[in-house]
Amino acid sequence: MTTFATLCFPTRDGQVLLLRKREGLWGGGKWNGPGGKLLPGEDPEEGAAREVREETGLVARDLRFAGVLHFSFGEQRSSGWVVYVFTCEEFSGAVAEGREGTLRWHPVDHLPLERMWEDDRHWLPQVLSGRRVWAEFRFDADAQRLEDGRVVELGGSLGVAYRLNTSRGGVPKRPVVEAEVTHEGLRGDLHNDTRHHGGPERAVCLFSLEVLQRLRAEGHPVAPGSLGENVTVAGVDWRQVRPGLRLRVGEVDLQVTRYTTPCATIRHNFLRGDIARVHPDHHPGEARVYARVLRPGTLRAGALVELVGRDPGPSP
Repeated sequence: MTTFATLCFPTRDGQVLLLRKREGLWGGGKWNGPGGKLLPGEDPEEGAAREVREETGLVARDLRFAGVLHFSFGEQRSSGWVVYVFTCEEFSGAVAEGREGTLRWHPVDHLPLERMWEDDRHWLPQVLSGRRVWAEFRFDADAQRLEDGRVVELGGSLGVAYRLNTSRGGVPKRPVVEAEVTHEGLRGDLHNDTRHHGGPERAVCLFSLEVLQRLRAEGHPVAPGSLGENVTVAGVDWRQVRPGLRLRVGEVDLQVTRYTTPCATIRHNFLRGDIARVHPDHHPGEARVYARVLRPGTLRAGALVELVGRDPGPSP
């Protein structure tokens, strides 16, 4: 069973706030960012903000998604932990230590890496310099020794399945951590209007976390899943995601078939009901897309997304 969790690193004036876990807790004696397990159905950003508030007393705003880390231990064949990483430069309140451990500001260029988890030296400096990463690490069964790992920088043709979203019909779609994907789409995801949604050529709907964030900055009350996408993708250059493109999401292969056109059911997510804000004719490169399933499989939140390329023939 996989545990989903968050880490968040508040920063200010070239320093980062770290928590030294109390002895007896998981990671006791090590410095780390505030964080903890996601609650059932909780969005990663919401979970990270909650953990910062509970462990530091700070109210974090405008969290920046910085990556996903996968951890396995011993002979585990799949991830035992999937951790969403955020940074935050805007917050209010005063730092207040709780029962989790000791809090201290550290210079970003002088991290206490010798007293942190062994994997941190491979990705944390990158994150604190503004880059986003996807990484996987394997520790021994006792989580004492790092045995293997890799870190890839997100951007361009590499991203991550930030969230998987399904519903029993309509919007918003709610987060799930795992879903079986067939040629008809994500198992358990239903549609109120099967004339305009669903079917093999519209099996999976995808949208960009970065576009959602731009919309939110403009004042539109959007969030992952609120516009009906099944996979909220972070990191990739969304302008590249066009009909004909093939992409790999974990073990699932997809091909984009068409842009989606917005309908009235998502009107409440836009200022003055301006659904044209995500229409492909009005805002190229900022529209949702539909995809067919080329290779079914199990899709898990936090999976690496790779833009594979376009078929040599004409677009569908």
